[in-house]
Amino acid sequence: MKDFSYITNSSPAFIEGLYQDFVKDPSSVDPEFRKFFEGFDFAVGAGKATNGHETIEVKGDGIRLDGIDWQKELNAYRMILGYRNKGHLIAKTNPIRERKDRGANLDLAFFHFTDEDLDKNFFAGNLIGLGPNGISELGNENGIEMRSNNCEVSGNRIAGNLLDGIWINGGKFNRIQGNSFGMNVQGNPTQSYGWAVRVDGTNNIVGAPNNVGYAPGLGNAISFMDTGGVLVNGINNSVRANLSDFNGYANDGSAPDIKLTASGNFQQPFPVIDSLSLPNGLPTSGPVAATISGHLKSGPSALYRIDVYYSPTCSPAGRGHADYYLDSKALTTDAAGNVAFSIPVTLPFSPSTSVLSLAATDAYADSSEIGSCFAID
Repeated sequence: MKDFSYITNSSPAFIEGLYQDFVKDPSSVDPEFRKFFEGFDFAVGAGKATNGHETIEVKGDGIRLDGIDWQKELNAYRMILGYRNKGHLIAKTNPIRERKDRGANLDLAFFHFTDEDLDKNFFAGNLIGLGPNGISELGNENGIEMRSNNCEVSGNRIAGNLLDGIWINGGKFNRIQGNSFGMNVQGNPTQSYGWAVRVDGTNNIVGAPNNVGYAPGLGNAISFMDTGGVLVNGINNSVRANLSDFNGYANDGSAPDIKLTASGNFQQPFPVIDSLSLPNGLPTSGPVAATISGHLKSGPSALYRIDVYYSPTCSPAGRGHADYYLDSKALTTDAAGNVAFSIPVTLPFSPSTSVLSLAATDAYADSSEIGSCFAID
């Protein structure tokens, strides 16, 4: 997973200047900032959607979210992350003298809030299925059931529920991003039955959409779900950039991280890795550069986005997990539906059991399952 802490720790004026350069010419900024701004633009664009926002129903406590200002919700989530990461910089721990200003950027105005917003309720950052301490289990049936369209669920911790964490029950154009499933606030497993996200609908997004590149900040963290990660029973559902492992009743990774039913995403095929080039040797003492060579057999003359995932181990079914999201590349198949490709990546420090795997998403947002393991050796 790429570390974007250098962005949150930078001067807002500096970031704003880079962003204006990106708007004029994306190729003029550093590739890592370009990837960040691509994800940012999608999040802000989605937040400004005006149609829909009809209902999200949280089973168990009757909360219903109608007419949400999603830009405010995103800003609230940014503030939560800001205090988690830098709140200690403004803590008053010395009764004798004031703390030196470390530029934490945690005031209301930095997140585009005013004093009037202090009396409003925001729904990002909820504990769903957990008590107020984030540890005790107070599970609902389904953590969240979504029956409507154009809704967003972001920045929540969803665990300890009796059925699925989120059930998209017929809804479409919904976005599930930046949530944590199956873990309490200490990062420990919480008995969570069902799927993290069950998609019985069309045109939904779980993680990153199909029309952006490498955007890890949009993904969800999914672990320790008894039945599995994301179940897709519908078409045009983008499932990308999520980190997922240790799903299964015994927390052993035996449950699938992404599962397509017979009608799910037209059973989009996943790419296959043919070889791995390691010019600097194995990553046994630290990260190393590598190049993946592979192929995809799918629709003719069609655009696809290939995502690369890394895991320390392979699943019992021979499929990879998504402990790290390494990179993404867009490519187009030929008239026979074939395309060969190579993708340069940086492999993290790896045990001898480590594997790589790939997934594909087409231009209509039909994502595949995570593909077969390829051993790093």
